[in-house]
Amino acid sequence: MPQRAFKVGPLDKESDMAMTKLDFSNPDEWKTPNPLTKVYTIWGDPEGKKKFHKFCLAPGWQWKQHVQPYVGGMSSCQRHHSGYITAGSMAFKMDDGSETVVKAGQSYDIPPGHDAWNAGDDEIVCIEFDQAPL
Repeated sequence: MPQRAFKVGPLDKESDMAMTKLDFSNPDEWKTPNPLTKVYTIWGDPEGKKKFHKFCLAPGWQWKQHVQPYVGGMSSCQRHHSGYITAGSMAFKMDDGSETVVKAGQSYDIPPGHDAWNAGDDEIVCIEFDQAPL
């Protein structure tokens, strides 16, 4: 597994932990599962247990249309998402009907059981932490 995270500073003698700096300009992996979706992934540890993802979602993107066909059988996204939007705005609708819109400069924590879509005319750019890619 490629490792492009940069360790910063000395290791902590008690936990063998060091600060980590990650760079999305040189990802470990990138995917374009459809024309409206780009996913860049970097691993924060050698085992690949800590993953960081940068999603670029074009205007018109919607989970039900552009992701559901690849995961099959689910009526809504069953992943928990935690992240931060740097550009654009994304709408989320939970299975219970509740909705919210998250805009650039805001973070989100969305439990399983939702749909999501680009809520504007600009590309969404968001960073997610420890989530499995599409």
